Amino acid sequence: MYQDSSKARIRAVKGLGDELGMLLIAQGVETRSEATWLASMGIIRHQGYYHARPAIESLGGDLGPMLVDLRETAKT
Repeated sequence: MYQDSSKARIRAVKGLGDELGMLLIAQGVETRSEATWLASMGIIRHQGYYHARPAIESLGGDLGPMLVDLRETAKT
């Protein structure tokens, strides 16, 4: 579960998002208690291990060459 300091930061970001008319997506949600607390704050879009395990293999193929190419492209 989130520490009090994290909760305060999340509340601040939520307030700013509301003021700007933004929809927030909580990333890195790992437990049911985190998901429940976020939902109680009105943050209902979540991504993280609690909802679904990473499935990079579902992207298909060997990503190594593509990632190397991206790294090389970023250097230039």
